[in-house]
Parts: sequence; structure tokens; C-alpha cells
Amino acid sequence: MRDGMYAVEYYSSDTGQLMAGYGFAIFDAGKVYGGDPFGGSYNGECIYNPATGLASVKIKLTFPPDGMAVFGVSLPYEWSVDATTAFDPLANPGAAVLTTVNGQTVNVRFRFIRALPDAA
Repeated sequence: MRDGMYAVEYYSSDTGQLMAGYGFAIFDAGKVYGGDPFGGSYNGECIYNPATGLASVKIKLTFPPDGMAVFGVSLPYEWSVDATTAFDPLANPGAAVLTTVNGQTVNVRFRFIRALPDAA
């Protein structure tokens, strides 16, 4: 598994129209965290499977009050939804499909930006 910082772009047409966003994700020793400039945050875990060469990700997407998810949900309070995906961590750039527990789908494009620095 390649730990590091990734730029992410995501989009969904679950609402019948294309909605998109962008942000960053950090993969660090099995942990995943990140966010976007609209107040969304991502926290989860990643497990690399050497047999398949894929990384499985379980992540909680958290949205601010009145924040609009690209799959069309907006609520007047902070809310979260769990989602999963699998991707090739050696791809640069790469793509994946994120699926929420409610069945919404988000297409994700990612690009590896850099490795994480050693602790100071």
C-alpha cells in the first residue's frame, strides 16, 4: 500500500444531473482522513490485499449543516454516511466507485501527490 497524500475529484449523477466536488485524502498506516473546501470530512480505514493488489476502504463521510452531497442529499444539521470502495493504490492517476450504505454512488478520480514526510 502506498501511503501518502492524494487529490480527489468526485461526481455523481444519482440526482439525474451531474454534481461534482473535490478535496484531498491522506492514507497513513491503514488510516484514511481528508476533507474538502466545503466543510466535508472523511475518516476511515484502508486494508491492502496483496492477493488482489487492491486497497479496500471503509470511510465515514461527514457533511456540515446545509452542505450538499454530490449524490443530492442536504440536511439542516451535520450528518454522516458510511461508504466503501476498492482501488489500485499504485495507479496514478486512478479511479474508483464509492458506494454508500444507502446505495448512492460516487465516481472518484484520484492522483497521488506525495509521500508522507518522516516524523520530525
